[in-house]
Amino acid sequence: SGAWRALDGAVHREIAALTGRMAAQFTAQSSAESQLSEMLATAVKTAGEAEWTVFPGLAALQTLAALALAWWVFARFAPHGGSWAQLGPLRELRFSDHLVWVAIAGLVVVLLPLGAGATRAGANLLVLMGGLYSLRGIAVFLHATRVSPAVAGVFLGVFALSPLSQFLLAARLLVGFRGT
Repeated sequence: SGAWRALDGAVHREIAALTGRMAAQFTAQSSAESQLSEMLATAVKTAGEAEWTVFPGLAALQTLAALALAWWVFARFAPHGGSWAQLGPLRELRFSDHLVWVAIAGLVVVLLPLGAGATRAGANLLVLMGGLYSLRGIAVFLHATRVSPAVAGVFLGVFALSPLSQFLLAARLLVGFRGT
């Protein structure tokens, strides 16, 4: 019906407009540092293009998080007398080990020269599975250390704001895959 194409186009236009305004702001504020402002403007546009590329994968992760939150609220506050299954603790997060093949397929599609559409689909598979395996890595960490989720959340939140956050993401992914 063309609904996906319309949504994709609208998201692309919105991100392009936002990054265009930000790049123009960097350029307008430059005085003596015009080379730096040009580099920042280019980086903002590149980041916006990357954001548009993986927005379906990010939307899928956000949908899973919203479904988990909705189920938690329903199971916690609905007048059902406790007959609905509660979500388990994060340390008990499990999913099929066979989903590693989805991540491998995404990597293969990204690495093979199959065209822009296939590369974008593979990148979205990698974002989706990377998010799930990263969450699984956090669950393995919580299970191995036996710390409370609140303490681990504060630690991971502070570390995520540090310049070493990419290393933390890589570690969570590796631990998540290793738990397979």
